[in-house]
Amino acid sequence: MAKYENHNKLTIESLKENLFAIDFCLTFDKAKESRWIGESKEGCLGIPAFNLLCTSIDTIGSYFRGAEYIIYIEDESHKIKSASDHFFILNHDKFFKLGLKMATIMDFYSTYRSKIVHNTALPENNFLEIGKKEDEVFQLDHEDKIVKINIRPLFEKTKVAINDFIYYLEFGTFSADHSLTKELLEKRKEYNPLDVPIITTAATGFTNTKI
Repeated sequence: MAKYENHNKLTIESLKENLFAIDFCLTFDKAKESRWIGESKEGCLGIPAFNLLCTSIDTIGSYFRGAEYIIYIEDESHKIKSASDHFFILNHDKFFKLGLKMATIMDFYSTYRSKIVHNTALPENNFLEIGKKEDEVFQLDHEDKIVKINIRPLFEKTKVAINDFIYYLEFGTFSADHSLTKELLEKRKEYNPLDVPIITTAATGFTNTKI
């Protein structure tokens, strides 16, 4: 990996890497790829694609945590106050603009995002499909909870949002009082290039620099 002078530049590069990796996952064809070692020979790499989509959405939301920016959900004003609120960003009026109800956003976070990210699984009768660009992102039940997510149209929405957000990072301003800046600074480590740990392998006696 390259070195970056601040966390904004690292975030920009990481989001671009995510877009590249998601596109690779969605165009990967298990039936045609000899490198594929799984049992199923159908579909693409849907779970890692969705995982990276959630990470990207989460990232954008995190930059608005603790900010005064208002996001409207069902005509009520909300601010992103905690990590679980990051997915309010799906209703941001300049990025995703999805106009979702609170039940849908919270179901996305708790049932889909959290279960895929933490358990690499979904509860029964919750579905992911590749879908087509022109499909709706979500299929909802009568309670506005998600029955199915179409990954391809979600990717298209996220791609636009990331490109707009990158512009925001490059030309916007984040003060030292921004909550994310404070969190990252609090976890900063002092770096001394001369203080690099040395590892000696017992089997050979060779000394290697840890990288």
